[in-house]
Amino acid sequence: MVRSAVLAAPLLLALTGPLSATELDGVDMPNSVDVSGVHLLLNGVAIRTYSVLAVHVYVAALYLEHYTGDADEILKSNRTKMLRFFFKRHIDADDARASWREALDSNCRTPCHLPDEAVARFMAEMPTVDNGDTSTLLFTPQGLSFFVNGRLVGRLTDLNAVRVVLATFIGAYPSSEAVKRGLLGPPP
Repeated sequence: MVRSAVLAAPLLLALTGPLSATELDGVDMPNSVDVSGVHLLLNGVAIRTYSVLAVHVYVAALYLEHYTGDADEILKSNRTKMLRFFFKRHIDADDARASWREALDSNCRTPCHLPDEAVARFMAEMPTVDNGDTSTLLFTPQGLSFFVNGRLVGRLTDLNAVRVVLATFIGAYPSSEAVKRGLLGPPP
C-alpha cells in the first residue's frame, strides 16, 4: 500500500496542460493534460449545484484519452481517466462522507457488493475542502488515486469499487443529472 501511494504521487506531479482552457463559472479547465505520458482530452465540464437556491458546490471536468458521450464505454474502459474538481465552497468531511455513502449505495445495487474495508478506508481519507481547493480522481488500470490540492490522500485498488466511484458521476444513478450531462457532453 505504501509503495502504491509513493508511486502514485508522481502521476499527478507529471500533470501538465496547454495554454488553452475551457472556462465555467470563473474556473479554467485545461482542454488537455498529460499524466505520466498519457495524453487526456477534456471530454466535458459541469457545475454541481445544491438546493433550490442553486448554491455552487464545485466545477468538475472529465478527461479521457478520446472523446465520447457513452457512459457505459467510459465505465467499462480500463484506460486512464481523470476527474478534476474546483470547489466553490467549504464542504465538511462528514458531509462529504455522507454524500459519498449515498452515491455509492445508489450505484452499487444488488448483486453489486463493495468490500467494506476498501470503502471504509476511502471514506476515512475524505478530507474537508474549502473554497478554492482542488481535488483529482485519477483512474488507471491499477485503481484510483485521490488527490486534494495536489497531495495524494488515498488509493482504491478494488476495480469494482473504482468503477462504482466513477459511476456516481456518469452512471445510471448519478448524484446529479446535470453534472452527468456536462461531463459526457462536449465542452462548452
